[in-house]
Formats: sequence, C-alpha cells, structure tokens
Amino acid sequence: MVHFSISKQAFYDLTMNYSDLPGDLLPINDEQHYFLLEKINEGRVIFSDLTYSSPRPTEFHTWDGVEWVDL
Repeated sequence: MVHFSISKQAFYDLTMNYSDLPGDLLPINDEQHYFLLEKINEGRVIFSDLTYSSPRPTEFHTWDGVEWVDL
C-alpha cells in the first residue's frame, strides 16, 4: 500500500526499505495515489485532509503554509 507524507509532499511504498520515514504518513488507495500525483504535477500543495491548494501561480510564488506568496 502507498502512503503520502504531507510534510514531504511525497509518496512512500512501504513494501520498500527506507532508512528514514516521515512521521506523518497517511495510507491512500491507488485511486487517491493517481489523483494526488496529478494534483502535485499541476503545482498544487496537498493538505492533511487530502484536499489541495490552487495551482502555483508562477515560478516566483512559494507556499507559506496558508497561501501562495510572490517572492
């Protein structure tokens, strides 16, 4: 089963050996995995309830934990 880390914005397959795993892993099913991967590829940030932000407006914006801000 695949898990998702909110802090790392990354997927982890727990059948593989990792030297260190984030403490915030959420189990997700295959459908959620593909859907969230699509959202990340669109430049969105995934939240702990598996909802997501609007897309990153430009390459000059960064996520401040609440919203996209222009650097």
